[in-house]
Amino acid sequence: MNWFSETGRINFYIYKKKGNMTTIELKGKLLHQISEVEDPVFFEALKLFLEMKLEHKIYQTSDAQKLVVEEGLNQLNKGEGISDVEFDREMQKWLDEK
Repeated sequence: MNWFSETGRINFYIYKKKGNMTTIELKGKLLHQISEVEDPVFFEALKLFLEMKLEHKIYQTSDAQKLVVEEGLNQLNKGEGISDVEFDREMQKWLDEK
């Protein structure tokens, strides 16, 4: 599985880590993970998210985006999520392909 499918839609993953990280630990982990990504589509999505957060804007979703979210929620309700171990394995495989 890829973060982005062939059509550019985001695949939804269930990711739950045991224990709580401090904000500093989480920032460090995220910075490390981001530094390994080379996908420009990922960075455009991340940039949009960060701009919304920093500007405190409410993002208006399109009908297509709403459908993707509904699809992800349906997958969740069907138990189609994956464990954090499987998520880490899939992410590493995806990163190795890039």
